[in-house]
Amino acid sequence: MENDILCIINDHFAFAHTHTQKHIHTHRHTHMHMHMHTHMHMHANMQKYTCKHTHVHTHTYTHRHMHTHIHTHTHTHRRTCKRTCIHIHHAHIHMHAYFEYTCEHTHMHTHGQTCKHAN
Repeated sequence: MENDILCIINDHFAFAHTHTQKHIHTHRHTHMHMHMHTHMHMHANMQKYTCKHTHVHTHTYTHRHMHTHIHTHTHTHRRTCKRTCIHIHHAHIHMHAYFEYTCEHTHMHTHGQTCKHAN
């Protein structure tokens, strides 16, 4: 599990929380190497937009030199008004890669909030 927290203060308050769970189950004598890279970027600018980017890269190798590359890109635009705080519980990603002797489950849940400071 990984917990990444990103805070940006610029007339806005951006809170990003990334929660990643990985479960790997292998059978027989399968040799498996998994590399997962999670990148979370939330940006709140003067146009009062929230841009959320989620990149998930999964590499799976088996003893037969099978290679899988899974790329998931999530881009979310949310409009906010002045003195309005919105909650984003929107990115829910399930990835399943099934092989002859390898069962891999990756679950990723991303949520955050963006607040415009009230004057």
